[in-house]
Amino acid sequence: MADVLCDFANICFGSSDADNERLDTPNLLTDGYLDSNQYMDKILNQRFFLVLGSKGSGKSAIGAKILLLSYENNSIYARRYSLKDFSYNEFDSLSNSRDASDVRYPNYWEFLLLLSILSSIEQDSLAESSIPDLNLKSSIKYYRESKILYGKDIGDFVKSVKNYEVKFGIPYVAQVRIGETATTKIPTREELFDGLKRLCYSLKTPNQHIIIIDDLDYVLTERKRQNESLMALIIAADKINKMFREKQVKIKIVVLCRTDVFDKLSGTNKTKIVTDTAIYLDWYQNVINVMDTNIVKIINLRAKLSLGRDVNVFTEYFPPNFVNDNTSDKINLKSVLTWTRHTPRDAIQLMNNIKLYVDGEFVTKENIKNGLRSYAMNYFYGEIRDELKGFLSDDEVNLAFQLLSSMGYSNFRYSDVEMKIKTDSRFKKVNLAKVFDRLYECNAIGNYDENNSYSSWKYRNRYSSFDPNKIINVHTGLAKALNIHSYNPNLRKNTAFDQFQYF
Repeated sequence: MADVLCDFANICFGSSDADNERLDTPNLLTDGYLDSNQYMDKILNQRFFLVLGSKGSGKSAIGAKILLLSYENNSIYARRYSLKDFSYNEFDSLSNSRDASDVRYPNYWEFLLLLSILSSIEQDSLAESSIPDLNLKSSIKYYRESKILYGKDIGDFVKSVKNYEVKFGIPYVAQVRIGETATTKIPTREELFDGLKRLCYSLKTPNQHIIIIDDLDYVLTERKRQNESLMALIIAADKINKMFREKQVKIKIVVLCRTDVFDKLSGTNKTKIVTDTAIYLDWYQNVINVMDTNIVKIINLRAKLSLGRDVNVFTEYFPPNFVNDNTSDKINLKSVLTWTRHTPRDAIQLMNNIKLYVDGEFVTKENIKNGLRSYAMNYFYGEIRDELKGFLSDDEVNLAFQLLSSMGYSNFRYSDVEMKIKTDSRFKKVNLAKVFDRLYECNAIGNYDENNSYSSWKYRNRYSSFDPNKIINVHTGLAKALNIHSYNPNLRKNTAFDQFQYF
């Protein structure tokens, strides 16, 4: 047998950030990307453009993989735009009209997205306009010289549009047809937009252009304006994609969005867009053999890249019978995976933390226990906090964790929480319904139905919701980080959750 210690120590399972993988270990995305549902084909070659998934489910990995494909393939042009620094207030200030937000916001986004497309097309020597008297190069030059096609991200395009209006003292009365004839009059912003639509929707090229919009969840607020803006972005992307698909031109806007963020949005065409053009990154699988799950497969796939051979990490390196261990402590593969939310990021970080403690020939149960402790406190706790941001205030998050910790056990009833609030002055201002709904949404807690011996978790069913009439389970990883006892002696043991007595 090969040197097991050396082999396991050299396995690179991956990073928590897809951009770090793209820059440091690109083979994990090119060859170690598990695409059992053909998501890449759907995005690249079919009508699908809206990628929905929980935090850590691999949305940004899809964007990073598309970028890597563009580096390797001269016929693919891809750009990724982040909304990390996007100012929704500045975006809203683009308008001086009285049109309703559901009218003007999609128009603004169409303007910005078409500018991003034009910026990509500028690099394509084979691109041209299908309108005979419209010169593509001179049109792009005009937008460059007017400083409207300027910047590295979507926020820069917003600034360039605003600066254009301030600089030239909009409005003017000129009727300008960009790219056709020279004019001494300065076009208004509206005329620039009309010219941009005419230009972009006349494009033809044998190459493929993909604009990726990511980090919609980076700055979340409860403001209606932000939700309306994000829904308008999706509506505008859908419109643009339909226009190019109708003309059989391979230009597409791809939007990566967290499912819980998308669920907050409202719009008349929301259901239709989701039904026709969205893909959900859902990694949970209710299968008899845990080895058949995609979470296990991606771990083994990435190990294969490091070792240069097919490998089953859990049967080759972990304790004997780890896959189906039925001993009293039940440290087996299925129970260890309950420390995750069945996302690639959680599973990869779990493996990385276990790996930190492996210093012998095989992975031992003590290695696993130490790795799980590290995973819970150094990774999982912070991930849950990050998911609560934007939905709960910092004070609400702190109080929520203090409240869970004060319950003493990882499973309890809602009535126990209500009693705690009445007797502990720290929690009197807690909006219990709001906090527990949000904790359920990010899988910090789940529900257990005593009558049917069944546990409900958001990662198992995205349409499920918190039920105060059922037993509350604190997620194993969070319970460990908060130093909560695993089982409440006043409640029947929750076998459906498949927890084991942690340490």
